[in-house]
Amino acid sequence: MVMAKFSSQNDAVYMKALKLYNYHLQRHPLLTKCCTSAVTSSLGNFIAQTLGGQSDLKYRNIVAFAIFGFFGTGPATHYFYRYLAAAVKPSDKNSNVIKLTIERLFFAPSFLLLFFYSIPLLEGKGLTAAHDNFKVGYMPSLKANWKFWSFLQYINLKYVPQQYQTLLTNVIALFWNIYLSTKQS
Repeated sequence: MVMAKFSSQNDAVYMKALKLYNYHLQRHPLLTKCCTSAVTSSLGNFIAQTLGGQSDLKYRNIVAFAIFGFFGTGPATHYFYRYLAAAVKPSDKNSNVIKLTIERLFFAPSFLLLFFYSIPLLEGKGLTAAHDNFKVGYMPSLKANWKFWSFLQYINLKYVPQQYQTLLTNVIALFWNIYLSTKQS
C-alpha cells in the first residue's frame, strides 16, 4: 500500500513536469531546448567529475558544458531536426535511413568538431589547447559516437515526434556527456 502511494505521487510529479515542459515547448521551443541542453550537458560533466573521484569539482568545466549546451547543443539540434523534417518527407522511400545517414555522416562529425574546439575555449584554455584537444580526442570520440548513437538516433528519427527529438537526445546525451567529459585532455 505504501509503495502504491509512493508510485502515484511520483507519477503525479512526472506528469506535472511533462505538462510544464510541453507548455514551455509550445510557447518557446528554442529556449526550452536550449535550457534542457544546458542542464543535461552540465549534469553529465558534474557526474563524470564525481565518478572520476575528483576531490575538488572543476566548476569552470561544468559552466563550459552548460554554456555549450545552451548556445551549441540546443540551437543546433532544434534547427537540425527541423531541417530533417522539412528536407526528407515521410513519403520518401527509406526516409528514416536517409535522415539517419545525413545525421551520422554530416551532423555528428561537424557537431563533435564544434564540441572539441568549444569546450577548451569556454574553459579558458586557449586555441592551442583546443587544437590539441581535437587532435587527441576527436577520432576516438567520433568512432564511439557512431557506435553509441547510431541505433538510438534511428529510433529517435523514426518514432519520436520532431518536437521531442531534442529532449530525447538530451536525456541520452547525459550519459554521452559523461563519456565526453572523460575524453577532455
